Amino acid sequence: MTCKSRLYFRKWLRIITIAVLAALLSIWGISVPAFSQLTQTQTNAQLLVEQGRKLYETGQLSEAVIVLQQATDAFNLQKDELGKSMALSNLSLVFKQLGQWEKAEAAITQSLNLLKNSQLKTHDFALILAQTLDIQGNLQLELGKTEQALDSWKQSANTYAEAGDEVGITRSLINQSMAQQALGLYRQARTTLEELQPRLEQQPNSLVKATALRSFGDVLQLVGDLELSFKILQQSQDIAKKLQSPSEISATLLSLGNTALALGNSQISQQDSISFENYTPLHCINRPVSTESVKFFQQAAQFYEEAVTTATSPISQIQAQLNHLSILLKLQQWSQAKKLSSEIQVKLTKIPASHTANYAQIHFAENLVCLKQATNEDMPSWKEIALGRAIIKQHLMT
Repeated sequence: MTCKSRLYFRKWLRIITIAVLAALLSIWGISVPAFSQLTQTQTNAQLLVEQGRKLYETGQLSEAVIVLQQATDAFNLQKDELGKSMALSNLSLVFKQLGQWEKAEAAITQSLNLLKNSQLKTHDFALILAQTLDIQGNLQLELGKTEQALDSWKQSANTYAEAGDEVGITRSLINQSMAQQALGLYRQARTTLEELQPRLEQQPNSLVKATALRSFGDVLQLVGDLELSFKILQQSQDIAKKLQSPSEISATLLSLGNTALALGNSQISQQDSISFENYTPLHCINRPVSTESVKFFQQAAQFYEEAVTTATSPISQIQAQLNHLSILLKLQQWSQAKKLSSEIQVKLTKIPASHTANYAQIHFAENLVCLKQATNEDMPSWKEIALGRAIIKQHLMT
């Protein structure tokens, strides 16, 4: 693998890691402050938020927007500022997934303004503020405002500490490590997650704990500690299985596949690498791989296949399938690669626009280069591939 292609894979893997973490760490169902008497409208508003969450998790984003806007209106009628703030922050989350960035920013800004102007300084207020800052951080990270995201998550950690919420502190530290990864500060991210270990040991099994371990495994993979990464990821997988969480199981399988893939790449002899100058985006180098590498690649492929079957969202399925396609190309299994690429192409046309979807399109285009070069397929043309990559990258820049 060339210097530049290793850097590209590293960048792509970091993007996938961040995308998955951002999706799984999104905050839903923020606790509404307890009232001695809840009116019917308030109850309905909370049910609408729950309905919106379910729509979000199943990828019905446009429907989720409508329901959450209804929840916002219902909370507003009751002059329930905390409930309205909760609904707005979740609405921002959905707009983010739809790629409607201005609406997402407007919703999260309105949510935080409500909280800043609120006279309530209760325990519930602190929790809602902390969780809203979490969502703001996720949006900032998607928009490339990584340092601002890191600051938001530091604020949320402090707010969780004021509320005495250990799980919230854990979640914020995970998020901080996510921002550090985006900044390329892998060793700082590792230090952040290592500091989490004592907290995790004292906590019962939970999705937050499984996610923390998975994030730690991802960071270990990125800094090259592959064997420990694999061990930590297996611990995360065990917890996810005990909790019977398909989304977390799928995410961990994706991470295990990435580590197995990295182990396979580490076996490739440096003598087989090509010079940096010979690398171009529309050129793919196919070379035989060692027997040891093949074992790791096959293991990674199995993890990716399992991740697809357990994934709960279309984008998660596509991410696992794209990585599986990369494996098939490495193993020069062209017929299987052609079949899988056709499946991915269909799925990509059905997912809503988002940064994650755009990165998936770019990754798919890179795989198509290798497949077309090896099989001389007529469709798509080189011009179409190059133009598609350029359009998507330009869209990401704007």
